[in-house]
Amino acid sequence: MTHHGLRHTYAARTYQELIDKGVSPTDAHYQVSRLLGHERPDVTDIYLASLTPKEGGPNG
Repeated sequence: MTHHGLRHTYAARTYQELIDKGVSPTDAHYQVSRLLGHERPDVTDIYLASLTPKEGGPNG
């Protein structure tokens, strides 16, 4: 796995863990953005694209 692949996995897992703890999708997205060091939400969306809406993805 590449460094970039690890970032994708970390972002998706962290987002899902936050959702599972009851954090709102908006707040979870923001927290993951901050952890990744991104200022633009659309960049974080790329990292969370592996999550489908029914899995708690950023658009679901």
